[in-house]
Amino acid sequence: MNRISAFLALAILYSPIALLGQKSVREDPPKTEILLTHTGSDRVGQDFVYALKEEIRKSFSYRLVDSPSSLVPKKDFDWIGVMVMSMDEQQPPNEGHSSAISILITAPYSSCYGVRIVDQELLLVGSSHSAEMARSALAAIDHALDEARK
Repeated sequence: MNRISAFLALAILYSPIALLGQKSVREDPPKTEILLTHTGSDRVGQDFVYALKEEIRKSFSYRLVDSPSSLVPKKDFDWIGVMVMSMDEQQPPNEGHSSAISILITAPYSSCYGVRIVDQELLLVGSSHSAEMARSALAAIDHALDEARK
C-alpha cells in the first residue's frame, strides 16, 4: 500500500471515534415559554384548553410552564401569556354543546416592567371541534408573534 492509501484507511477508521468526542454542532433554539391560564367552568372550554396545552407540549417552538414565578423577562418574547376565558353559549338545559372562547396573548416589555397585548382571538367552539380549534389557536398564536416580532 502506498502512503496515501494508508493515510485514507486510517482516516476512515478513526473518523467515527473522533466524532464521538465532539459536541453536537447543531443546537436547538430556545423555546418560547407559554404561561396559559383558563377562566371558565364550561365543558367545551375545558376540553379546548386541554387540547391547546397538548398542542403546545407537542410544539417545537413553545414550552408550557405552570407557574408565573419561573418567568423572568430577559428580552422581548422570551415568554408569552395566553389567557383563555370561556363560557357556555347556551343556558340550561341546552348547555355543553358550544362555548364562546376568548384568547388574549400578552408578552413582556424588555425595557420596563409590565406586559403588552400582542393579539386577541374570539372563537365559537363546538363540542366536537375542540382539538382542531386548539390547533387553529396555536397557529394564530404563531402568526401573532411573528407579526409582533417584525
